[in-house]
Amino acid sequence: MDISFLHPGFLWALPLSFGPVVIHWLTKARPRRFPFSSLLLIQASSPSHFSRARLKNIILMLLRTLILVCLLLFFSHPIKHWHSALGAGTGLTTVFVIDTSYSMGLRHTGLSSLDRALSSAQLFLKNAGKNDRFGLVVFSDQVERTVKPVQDLSKMQDVIKNISLTSSPTRAVPAMESAYQMLIQDTVHQKAIILFSDMAKNAWSDLASYQGDKPFRSFDPKVKVLLAEMNPTLLNAQITEARLMPVTGALTLKGRFQIQAYGLSGRQERGWEVVMRGQTFAQGTAFLDSDTHDTYFHSPLSRSWPQWGLVQMSADNLALDDQWFFLVRQPPSYSVLVVNGAPA
Repeated sequence: MDISFLHPGFLWALPLSFGPVVIHWLTKARPRRFPFSSLLLIQASSPSHFSRARLKNIILMLLRTLILVCLLLFFSHPIKHWHSALGAGTGLTTVFVIDTSYSMGLRHTGLSSLDRALSSAQLFLKNAGKNDRFGLVVFSDQVERTVKPVQDLSKMQDVIKNISLTSSPTRAVPAMESAYQMLIQDTVHQKAIILFSDMAKNAWSDLASYQGDKPFRSFDPKVKVLLAEMNPTLLNAQITEARLMPVTGALTLKGRFQIQAYGLSGRQERGWEVVMRGQTFAQGTAFLDSDTHDTYFHSPLSRSWPQWGLVQMSADNLALDDQWFFLVRQPPSYSVLVVNGAPA
């Protein structure tokens, strides 16, 4: 079986897992000589008692060693090589389906989900066999770009290098349909689709329209599908709605906006502010958990107040959804036209 490791550096620490053996050997009691008047009592004692105690110590030592080995292997993250997982042999035709929706901008340790997806795709190309072919589908809420399967890996590497994030939502079903369509004519090679996405729930919202005997119109049961999920558990919060309106007859702005929190544990604080014409009209702190929170505010306005503004909160792992632009409805006003003569 072809196995590789995502973090092979931990394997260098494997010799340390034999620490319990070394400690057991160093702390092992050494025989000592004592003057004794008679050996009759020792000969009468059960030798099995000493054997059980020794066996117990050996088992504990081996268990401790095994636990350390398992922990190091867990942190090194062993993975089955993609050729073995997808069944490559006489050649493999693979279509990369890469999600570029705005949620793929979620960052962790300096890298976005899209950065990790592109790096993973390049790693697949680096380890490709000489008979392997690769295609590409780039999507957000629509199919952004397609490249039919080619054997020129350098060309595919250049295309993947230039993929960039969009500010659009996501729909995965049309992209998967397009990938199946690319492979439907290939009757020679083994076939696979690799989907690089954060697997947002709304990506599959239109799956119901494909219900029936086949989930996709171009579905091919011979195609193996590998789902590569990017950063599924990181924390994020976004502003999902803002409604603001001046109070009639008073130069006061009041309003409400919603913050939707995802994956937050415990009580999290997020600072927010309402900005209009470059000035902060209101600010505060929202206390979040994994739920939707309504935040209310009010602030005085000048007579030359604008018709639009911005609600924003402190940036998190995905800064794109931490801002919300809004329009303020003008307060009702009345005009009187005085006509000299008949009031017609």
